[in-house]
Amino acid sequence: MANKTMAMLQIRKILQFLSEGYSEREISHQVPDHRKTVHTYTERARKSGLSYEALLALSDPELGERIVSEKDDPPIDNRAAYIRAHGEYYREELKRTGVTLYRLSQEYLQKNPDGYGYPWFCE
Repeated sequence: MANKTMAMLQIRKILQFLSEGYSEREISHQVPDHRKTVHTYTERARKSGLSYEALLALSDPELGERIVSEKDDPPIDNRAAYIRAHGEYYREELKRTGVTLYRLSQEYLQKNPDGYGYPWFCE
């Protein structure tokens, strides 16, 4: 359940409790969620520049843009993208005599020193 966005109703409950002066710890007991999750949404609400009451007055899509949409997408992994882009090359090379996954992984690491190691490359 890590890194999943919360339901808008739960976010609204957190904002309501914040507007009433509850601490993050108290809110995490009221809204059954981890205190760090409550803290994350509290910080996002503060960074929005609006009061808790103003945020509560927004529609769900508007509130989502202000609170939920803040880079919830996982970061792009350039290493995996490189391997996917060159996947056909690796498949063709493996058909050749004497070419192994280990040899291809070493070639990959020469071109990408910060790339994946051999075990992940095999995946």
